[in-house]
Amino acid sequence: MEPYSEGNVSGITAQSIFASAGNDSTIRITDFSKPEVVCVLKGHAGPVHQVTWHPTQYHPLIHSDYSPHIIASGGGDGTIRIWDLRKKEAVKVIVAHLQDVLSIDFNKYENALASGGGDHLVKIWDLKSTKETPLRFFPGHTFPVKKLKFSAFNKNILASGG
Repeated sequence: MEPYSEGNVSGITAQSIFASAGNDSTIRITDFSKPEVVCVLKGHAGPVHQVTWHPTQYHPLIHSDYSPHIIASGGGDGTIRIWDLRKKEAVKVIVAHLQDVLSIDFNKYENALASGGGDHLVKIWDLKSTKETPLRFFPGHTFPVKKLKFSAFNKNILASGG
């Protein structure tokens, strides 16, 4: 089994673990120090365009007390999936965009996630909510939103680009 999927690769954690988003609809969690696949997550009905670690959630199952266990993924099926690596399954699925979800980012100050889509929209999601409606959405991009990022220093600043 390949230790990674072709597609986006998330940041490597302090424990040499990374997540890769695959064109084969999977996410692979890989221990880079070996390299060994820790688990393969399946659920998207299309390519996975991005995967990102939650900035504050940790659990000792994967490696140590500082190993992250929550990730989010955005896919070609228009969904965002929140994964719990302890359970090795999606714990929340959000039908987010009418086209591909191309970019996602957690807000480290609040329990929120931003998404950018092929539908030219940026949306902010409350991860505590059971509703599948965004907190806010921002039209105005002329092209698909391929990248977005919350500020590391200010919870109210989000940059996006197409």
